[in-house]
Amino acid sequence: MANAAIVTLANASWIAQAKQLFSSVYWNAGWQGDYVLLTDYSCTPAELSWFTDRGIIVKQTDQLQNESVGSLQRPPFLLNKLYIFTPYFKRWEKIIYLDADVVVLGSLDVLLNVMGFGAVRRANFFLDEAATLRSQFRPKVNVNKLSSITGIRYDFSSPSFNSGVLVFATSLIDETLFARLLSFFEKSKSFYRMVDQPLLNLFFYGRWQALPTAYNVLVRNYVHSGFLTKLRNPFLCYARVLHFNGLKKPWQNSHSVYHGLWKKNFDQAEFMMVGRAVPMRPNKYAMRKIYYFFCSLIKKY
Repeated sequence: MANAAIVTLANASWIAQAKQLFSSVYWNAGWQGDYVLLTDYSCTPAELSWFTDRGIIVKQTDQLQNESVGSLQRPPFLLNKLYIFTPYFKRWEKIIYLDADVVVLGSLDVLLNVMGFGAVRRANFFLDEAATLRSQFRPKVNVNKLSSITGIRYDFSSPSFNSGVLVFATSLIDETLFARLLSFFEKSKSFYRMVDQPLLNLFFYGRWQALPTAYNVLVRNYVHSGFLTKLRNPFLCYARVLHFNGLKKPWQNSHSVYHGLWKKNFDQAEFMMVGRAVPMRPNKYAMRKIYYFFCSLIKKY
């Protein structure tokens, strides 16, 4: 068994997305560690055997929450991400967690240098997305009340992180960590806009390491086509990880400039086999599109 693992979370509705993610890691990142699918009991045996037949470890878990969470009414299944903090994952020294709406473009090996808990700071390009801790919670949240419940005084103007890419050393996992996270969630969930993201920002407040932005570049709704595709987020040209965290997804929109990239990775998933040496290769499709788009902007403007 390898000393590090890539983990994603997917139920029966996100099987195709998990396949694409693992394929993008396999073909584009040259990943030599393990692959783990964290799922519930909604998947059929045939769906799960697709992963195990290719050397991907499947970890099934019970659902932790049955009702939608937060003011945005996000699916309760997302809370199952917390299972990555259970002792089961101590069999690896490092865990890299990736949301299933991610596309990996290059090597992730540098992330293995993280010694504690790392995530990418949420960026605020042209008012794209509020980047502060306050933005994780319902409007007009009572800061003093939240602090009194958790016993921690927060600076809500401090940076927050996106939980779509997480890296941590499993030495931080003990027998009580998972239970403490669930207890923390129950005490503070009424303040949340989303599910796991505000929880993890509060729980690891002041104790997280900022990762390079290239490892979680947020691809918002407006950047699937048109003039704003790269201009609104300059980090796209350096991206190692694209995260489609908006409502528009590349697999749903054949007109997205990223649809072909996503579909290519998904199709190549059929040919992956964990443990078989694959030479790492840059994703020329993605980088070429980004390069030529910027060239066209320079010539035009």
